[in-house]
Amino acid sequence: MAEDLHLSDKHRMQIEANFFATKEEILGTEQFALLFQNVFDYNWDGVLQYAEFRDIVKYMPITDDQEDQAIAKFFPEPTDELDADKYDELMKFLNGCLEQQNIAK
Repeated sequence: MAEDLHLSDKHRMQIEANFFATKEEILGTEQFALLFQNVFDYNWDGVLQYAEFRDIVKYMPITDDQEDQAIAKFFPEPTDELDADKYDELMKFLNGCLEQQNIAK
């Protein structure tokens, strides 16, 4: 997966150290959400930029209309950044998009 997402070796190693130290871990929902956030936070600044958002939706089976709605709501300006609260709101929005398509429950 790291190769598909074009993660640098440093980024991949940091994620492995943080989430898979023993390589036997089983992640719960909260841990997986943190992992997902860390995978796409390429510059490790704790906020989500528009380019990082675009990479997330590239791997999600949402419609173009749903993507446009997300952009209008969360990134009206490409320079906008999402803090942790807005990131959580975005994830709920995207999960709702998947639920509408009967992909997630």
